[in-house]
Formats: sequence, structure tokens, C-alpha cells
Amino acid sequence: MMKSNVTPPAIAAGKQWLFFLPDVLLIGQDGKFGAVAYSDLITSFQDSRFIEEGTVPHDAKVVGSTWRYVNKNGGPDRRFNNNVEIPICLYEVLHLSSPSGLNELLEFSRTGVSAPFIAAIRELTAGNNQTAASQKRLPS
Repeated sequence: MMKSNVTPPAIAAGKQWLFFLPDVLLIGQDGKFGAVAYSDLITSFQDSRFIEEGTVPHDAKVVGSTWRYVNKNGGPDRRFNNNVEIPICLYEVLHLSSPSGLNELLEFSRTGVSAPFIAAIRELTAGNNQTAASQKRLPS
């Protein structure tokens, strides 16, 4: 268990929690914790198209559509009477990793959130007189 007089920004990532403290990224799971220095944190992000068969999030951008069952030519497969058109959404994927084994992939229904997030991590790194966290945008 961790106790603090402040609540740090945190992200749930599967069974793990990522706590963004002023000097390190703290990773917690099942009462055990590990830390990654921001200078060791490797980040990358890219846009991702996702066929959304569930409810489209209110902040997602719909960039196209497809059919649940598709013919080879891209049209609807008429053999299925429940063949509905489904939206294709543009999401953003953020990858956080480290040489010590951190490997998390976070998906956001709104694009444009990863760059400011990584910039904030860079500020934390600079505030600790360490080398800036690496950032790269992968081709879509």
C-alpha cells in the first residue's frame, strides 16, 4: 500500500497503475512497486484507425465506415441480412517503455493528447536535471 499527502496523476493500465511523481514514474501492481526514471522512459505515439463495433465515444473522430461482412471488392456481403455499416474511428496510441521492462500501450479516443502529455514528462525530466525523455511520432 502507498500513502501520500497528495494524489499524484495516475493511469490505470491493465492490472498496473502508473503514478506520475515529480521525480519518477512509479508502477504499482498487487501491492508491489517499481520505479522508472523519466530519463529512462521511452515514448512514442501514432494515430490508429479502429473499426468500432461498440458505441463510438463522444470525442472520437469517425473517418470512414465499412461493412460487418465485406466482399472481396469492398462492398457489403449480401448473404448476411444483418450486415450493417460500422464506423472506422481515428484513435491515438501512446507507447511507454523502458530498458528495465516497462511496456504499456495506451489508446485514446481523442487524438492530439499524447504530444502535450510527453511535453509534460519532459518538463518533469528537465526539472530533475536529467536528459529529456525521448519522443517520436511514428508514421501512420
